[in-house]
Amino acid sequence: MRSSFYYQGHHRHVATKIGNYINSLDDFLSTRTASSPRAVGDVLESLSGR
Repeated sequence: MRSSFYYQGHHRHVATKIGNYINSLDDFLSTRTASSPRAVGDVLESLSGR
């Protein structure tokens, strides 16, 4: 069974909304930690508690 979430393009809308939210945060990452995939993952995980 094909998921309408992906095949009807809903995932693009969700990805855009998430990207806009992350970009709107002033304190998301410092320039020092932005290049670390682990640091980015840790910060994204911490956002789920907001």
